[in-house]
Amino acid sequence: MPVFVSMQLWAFPTVTANPEQEGDAVPMPGDDSANAKVQVCVTPSTRISIRCIPVGKLPSSRFATMVKLSKQPTKVQALVMHPAAANPANAAIIPTPIKQSRMPEIVRSAPNSGYLPAMPPSSASSSNWPELRVAAWRDTYATLLLYGQIVGKIRLALTPKLNEWWNVTFYVTARGFTTSPMPYGDRLLSIDFDFIDHRLVIQDSQGQTRVLPLEAKPVCFFYADVMNALAEMGPSVHIWPQPQECPVTTPFSDDREHAHYDRAAVRNYWEALRRIEPVFQQFRARFRGKCSPVHFFWGAFDLAVSRFVGRRAPERKGKVERDAYDEEVISLGFWPGDPWAASGNTDAMFYSYTVPEPAGLATDPIRPAAAGWNATLKEFVLPYEDVRRASDPAAAILDFAQSCYDAGAIRAGWNREALAYP
Repeated sequence: MPVFVSMQLWAFPTVTANPEQEGDAVPMPGDDSANAKVQVCVTPSTRISIRCIPVGKLPSSRFATMVKLSKQPTKVQALVMHPAAANPANAAIIPTPIKQSRMPEIVRSAPNSGYLPAMPPSSASSSNWPELRVAAWRDTYATLLLYGQIVGKIRLALTPKLNEWWNVTFYVTARGFTTSPMPYGDRLLSIDFDFIDHRLVIQDSQGQTRVLPLEAKPVCFFYADVMNALAEMGPSVHIWPQPQECPVTTPFSDDREHAHYDRAAVRNYWEALRRIEPVFQQFRARFRGKCSPVHFFWGAFDLAVSRFVGRRAPERKGKVERDAYDEEVISLGFWPGDPWAASGNTDAMFYSYTVPEPAGLATDPIRPAAAGWNATLKEFVLPYEDVRRASDPAAAILDFAQSCYDAGAIRAGWNREALAYP
């Protein structure tokens, strides 16, 4: 089956074409009275080039900035790749009219660039959201989680404490996770997980780089490799070498049990996460109050974004929970499931909770229909599998996020109108 990737063409009305194969000529109209959204069929790991023949005189300088003028067929490179297509397929263009939109400044400032800007792959279709069953990657998941805890504890050791532990989290990048820059003696240090080339990249602001392969190796070897690389680069970093928020009690330095790394499984997880993160960003943008970044907590291996109302919450026991929940909060998150549980409902899910939990919250109806209250976790949950199979997974996530927030905010007496943005 072909995989479609959206590309917006400013200044084009419609495009009617069905080329038989990649590289076929596609006639382009010369009128710029409207815009069109174009979908380009992408084959496995292939960059698609589509030839466009301008028809008639191009009347607008706006148009001219988008297509290189030529009497010959003009090559337009759609800089998009998608590895998920099962088999090679013929290129196809499907026109869909859209609203008139202003051309980005970056395009208008570069006349006659010769290329059309490619829009990011659409997350609306369910066809490219991967299946994510814990049973399919349990051992790799457990090992990767422990690798992440080692790097996360380095971040904890190097960064100043922030509210709600925001200083310890990772951030999603175009290739995996990053610690973001951290103070490291008189310089900056960053550590990145690259889930495309499967590498751990350690860099500092003096230009030093160490690259470690992400591969099947015991946690104790990974721990030694990371700490040795840091020792070579500069000041020593000391961490508490004990896993947390999981049943593993063996110190990192002694753990030979967890030694799995399936590249395909990790990439599969990453393909899910990188689709979810921008949806969380969209939900975050709807709130004008105090809000966390969309960030990744390496202890439980979950991606989360949290909204606050500015009121202190009752104090909890234990330093981690006391600092994490010292304010009233409504959180949205994605958890890939429980790699430690041998059975039960442990697969990937979206979750939302309100702290403190207001009376009656568990009885509130939540959208979509597959979502509901989990009495064990004491939070609303939506199975990832139901989202993956939805006709519009991103819309399903946003529906869940908004309905959970509305339920919690109403029950807790938040002023939703004052906190909404814009």
